[in-house]
Amino acid sequence: MGFSLSFDASVKAKKGDVRGLLHHVARDVDKEQGREVRHSNELIDGSRTADNETGVWDDKTGDWEACTDTRQIEQALSARLATVTKPLRKDAVVLRPLIIQLDPEWYAAHQSEDERDQAALDMMEWAGKTFGRQNLVYVSRHQDESNEHLHMGFCPVTEDGRLSQKDWFSSPARLREMHQDFREFMRDKGYDIELERRKPGKHAKRLSESEYKDFAELEKKQREIATREAQVAEREREARERAAEAVRRAQEAREATQEAKEAGEALRAAEEAYKAAEGRLQGGVYDWLKGKQLKNGHTLMDAYLAEQRKQPQQQAAAARRQLPDERLYAGQARPSGRSLGD
Repeated sequence: MGFSLSFDASVKAKKGDVRGLLHHVARDVDKEQGREVRHSNELIDGSRTADNETGVWDDKTGDWEACTDTRQIEQALSARLATVTKPLRKDAVVLRPLIIQLDPEWYAAHQSEDERDQAALDMMEWAGKTFGRQNLVYVSRHQDESNEHLHMGFCPVTEDGRLSQKDWFSSPARLREMHQDFREFMRDKGYDIELERRKPGKHAKRLSESEYKDFAELEKKQREIATREAQVAEREREARERAAEAVRRAQEAREATQEAKEAGEALRAAEEAYKAAEGRLQGGVYDWLKGKQLKNGHTLMDAYLAEQRKQPQQQAAAARRQLPDERLYAGQARPSGRSLGD
């Protein structure tokens, strides 16, 4: 009796799902970077996560290279999507995560590291032949769970530049053909694989059952973190704007205070200048009056003072002229009816 194998492609990932998915698939990379995420999948043994191996597709080398940051996978996916000739829909499926594994009994019977390495390479070869090597933007070999298995990120770009998962997964019958082709390929490689189709055992990995829960939870956490980061960034921006406004107003207040001070100083200087000019003017007039010599030998100042002395006398004479002439009323009654002798 031979061994079985399993192949799962039940999950469809859109752009918004990718980052959370990668934190599950490439958890060894996160651990190496010191940003390991706590996973809800109870089958994961964190003490063995460092034994996982994750590679990212490199167009330059035409092969998978060791991944040191999950952003490299995002960049590889973006590069592959850039070859699509038509604009992508917002709800486009950009990844079909694949899970491939041999029967756990095969691993129990083959403890050699070389044999297990070769099995992983052979399964990767089948996936590359079936889906296109350049379409497999990542491959991750998980050894931190109860059964070893491979994760591969399939970006469904056709040879003529279309993004179309349906070209590979057009019907359940097409999927059954892929399973059969996988069994035959591995049998041709020398593995004792049963060609008869049978229902996979409980060991068969289903991202949609166990790991998908983990993936969905991680994606939710990522969205929450992104929301909080955006809120913090907005508050920081508003704080910077308020600080800048406060600095601007303080500067304007300092400038206004300086202008007021300068205006006060200018006003005081003008008042002092006016008083000095007024003093000089009065002094100059008196000096001029004193220095102006008249024909009679007196100065103009003397004439001015004499004129000032005459004014009371002139005013008294004018007042007397306003009184009735007493000679007109001699021996006669005044207009009031009273005589001068009364």
